[in-house]
Amino acid sequence: MPVLRGSLLPILLWTGVACFAYFAYHPVAAMVLGGLFALSFVVGFGLRRRELE
Repeated sequence: MPVLRGSLLPILLWTGVACFAYFAYHPVAAMVLGGLFALSFVVGFGLRRRELE
């Protein structure tokens, strides 16, 4: 079972930016930022997993 290592700082930063975008612009902007974060998280996880094999 893979273990996720790293800092919570990037997650907190992305959450703060998404909350700001939600209130300042539109909920769609927050969803787009959340999607970009999820995509980068999945790609990074896949690259680290491939490195271990």
